[in-house]
Amino acid sequence: MLIQTDLEKITYSKNTIITIGTFDGIHRGHQKILKSLVNESNLRNLRSVLLTFEPHPQTIIRPERTPQMRILTTIEEKADILDKLGVDVLIVAKFDKELASKTGEEFIKDILLNKIGMTKCVIGHDHVFGKNRSGNFDLMIRLSRSYGFEVNQINAVAHENTVINSTLIRRLIREGHIERANQFLNRPYLYSGKIVKGDGRGRTIGYPTANIAGHPLKLIPQNGVYACFVHLKNIKYRAVTNVGSRPTFTNADEAIIETHILDFSNNVYDDEIQIEFLYRIRDEAKFNSTEELKRQISEDIKTALNKGFPIN
Repeated sequence: MLIQTDLEKITYSKNTIITIGTFDGIHRGHQKILKSLVNESNLRNLRSVLLTFEPHPQTIIRPERTPQMRILTTIEEKADILDKLGVDVLIVAKFDKELASKTGEEFIKDILLNKIGMTKCVIGHDHVFGKNRSGNFDLMIRLSRSYGFEVNQINAVAHENTVINSTLIRRLIREGHIERANQFLNRPYLYSGKIVKGDGRGRTIGYPTANIAGHPLKLIPQNGVYACFVHLKNIKYRAVTNVGSRPTFTNADEAIIETHILDFSNNVYDDEIQIEFLYRIRDEAKFNSTEELKRQISEDIKTALNKGFPIN
């Protein structure tokens, strides 16, 4: 998959089918849009393009909300998923005040048609774009008659009678309902980051952990202990991960993610790691002694091994 980040250097092609949006999470609803995009691309020999934005548009449109805003997928995570789904080109447009000032009609004409070469757009059931949310399916239909492009609107996707959207998935993850969120994502929730030095206490009690520093806006699951898979240097391992303030020792102000990789003892500082959250084992707890904590970690590992590590 080709990744482009400069709208001024985009290769124009009239044979382009495109979808646009933040696609945060790339959940089942997004996947339905992308399946339509890729299938038609293959049938008609069109270039399939997803146009998304960085930084997240809300950081420019409503900067006062940025401290509370959290994302489900970073650009790097999106790129990896989209590549596997068969998208030809990912355009990551810089979202700034100039782009935010374009009306829906200007966005369609200036960017989708004149810069990219759209011949068809696949759009979600509730997607809006452009200044004051002026771009939508109705506008697309109206302009398609004048400019000769096609539009296909994809209906919402429901799972067990619940319509799937990114807001709902964020809430579920914040509340610790990771298995439910994974059902809507159609895969385990992923947290990517770099392994950073911690205080080394885990190693002294026989359970070394990797401390993870991720994207500052990446959503961290509710505090607690989780069964996970981790991907490290292209190898997949089983792990038990603690998310929280470590109340037994430090009671940190911000959530810390530290994962104990089973049957692993290598030094991996500064390496990139991906954590797949599978299910929640228990709440975070404060223990009266190191020995009590060690016994609980041993029980957490037994619980994870007994319940298993499901393959999505």
